[in-house]
Amino acid sequence: MSGEKIVLVFFELIFRSIVSIIAGLVNVGMMMKVLTVLFVLGLFIARCAFGVETAEVSDKENGSSEPIEDAEGSGKNSEKQETGTLTIEDCIELAIKQNREFLREEEGFILEHISYELTRHNYGPLLTGALSSKVDDAGSTTQSVEASLTQRLFTGGDLSISATSTGSSIRDSDIEGDSYSSDTERDSYSTVLSLSYVQPLLKDAGRLVAREELTSAERELTYAWRSLILFRQEFLIGIVRQYYRILQQKSTIKNQEKKVENAELLLERSKAQMGRGKATPIDVYRAELTLLQSENQLIDAKDFYELSLDEFKIDLGLPTEEEIVLQERELQYAPAENDVSKYLELALSNRLDLRTANDRIEDSKRNLDIARNRLRSRLDLGFTLQSAAGPAERFKDQDFGDAEWLVELEYEVPFDRMSERTDYRKQLIAYLRQVRDREKLRDRVIVEVRSVLRDLRRTEAILKSQERNIVVAEKQLERARNDYDRGTITNRYVVDALDDLTDARNKYDEAIVDYTVAKLDLLRIVGTLEFERWRDIVK
Repeated sequence: MSGEKIVLVFFELIFRSIVSIIAGLVNVGMMMKVLTVLFVLGLFIARCAFGVETAEVSDKENGSSEPIEDAEGSGKNSEKQETGTLTIEDCIELAIKQNREFLREEEGFILEHISYELTRHNYGPLLTGALSSKVDDAGSTTQSVEASLTQRLFTGGDLSISATSTGSSIRDSDIEGDSYSSDTERDSYSTVLSLSYVQPLLKDAGRLVAREELTSAERELTYAWRSLILFRQEFLIGIVRQYYRILQQKSTIKNQEKKVENAELLLERSKAQMGRGKATPIDVYRAELTLLQSENQLIDAKDFYELSLDEFKIDLGLPTEEEIVLQERELQYAPAENDVSKYLELALSNRLDLRTANDRIEDSKRNLDIARNRLRSRLDLGFTLQSAAGPAERFKDQDFGDAEWLVELEYEVPFDRMSERTDYRKQLIAYLRQVRDREKLRDRVIVEVRSVLRDLRRTEAILKSQERNIVVAEKQLERARNDYDRGTITNRYVVDALDDLTDARNKYDEAIVDYTVAKLDLLRIVGTLEFERWRDIVK
């Protein structure tokens, strides 16, 4: 027996079974039980014989696996926490819960997931129905119930099972003309069951085209998740950088306060030296000018610190008028490994944006194959199976006859393929562009790895240099003070020594913050920074 005959016999057996079940129903209350039997069977057919595979997207790349929060769950992030003295852990927690940009990015992923769920739903069995009631000017009424179950198949075809049942109440006058009787009515019921299946054989045929919308939605959801991971990594580094910069500015204030104290001491010594004839008025003026400049620099440092703190409050989602203090945290210098080849290998294998670029190439190849498929002519095979019952005066008396079937073959003559050829050329160019973009990104990743390693080496050298500079500047200041007290030099040397010591201390604080942040940035660039382990990372 040929494959076509097997299909026909299969569907005919199904409908004969349906008809037998309906015919055997006794004392049925209206039409709903018939429809229930029909659609349960149809759902079974769609799921078991023609079900489209639905994929659960769970991208656990980079060690990340978190449940997707809905919009209501994200509302918890707006709750404010009590503040005061904040550790770096407190700041990160506040920023994760309350930073507006962070919440917007997470909501963007939630929206992408909602779109994916809708697309996946459209690939499942879709049940629709309609109820209608009509009354004409003669007083006759007609009610109808329509329901259908449709399923998109992985072959590119569409399967549809539908049922329509109509009940009418007709007055005798409609039949006998002038012999109208208001007491006599005649009921009539009829039902139509149908099954249709349309399968493309050339254009739009096959799993690739049929699943494209779902595949594209799955891909976009994966890309959105990766983008969220990358944003979280940059966000974490940004909060850490701001925290330590503010502590650095606080240290700058302390260094400047020490300079003011030293300038006050220098002014007192200059006045005393002038009283003993070992200094000139110019020395006193120079010391007084140094004190004024130091006080102005201290005011500027405090203003800059307050501004930075207010901006940090915005990133933490706190009111700018709320008073907070950042807990002091001493940064320790710990040299990082400087193996370029190792970090390059890690970056090229772990970077999520590189994975996305590779996947984009696959997407372009898939779109190119789909465009090539649509250059074909349309040839569709259609099959329809239908069984009708009625009219009958009672619903249960409806008699279903033999099912009628129809096989249809439709061919589209390919006179004009300009649109399809143009789309194919566009997809080919898009594929070549994606390949070039991937190569460019790969080169950019290599440059980033080398650049951050150079920054680490440079910052490490600055750290060691400034650490030594602090020791030398302290000795220089002590020697200049002693020489000035003996009257062998002017206080200009003392002023220069004060400036050198303050500058060395500030540059050391700046360098150790740069080095700490650069090590975090190295983890991000090579793709090994796990946002979920941020507590371990900031330690």
